[in-house]
Amino acid sequence: MPQMSPMPWVLILIFTLSILLTITSYMYFYNNNFLKLNTMKFNNFPSIKIWW
Repeated sequence: MPQMSPMPWVLILIFTLSILLTITSYMYFYNNNFLKLNTMKFNNFPSIKIWW
């Protein structure tokens, strides 16, 4: 029993780490695209400046 108990914790740790990595990478790319879209919209609609 003591040898089997650490395994789920290691699996949970790896799982949470992978989820965090994917979320951070997704947010990073999403923010980059969002900034690019915002800069493109700045030239067309200056009212987004007030909204953002």
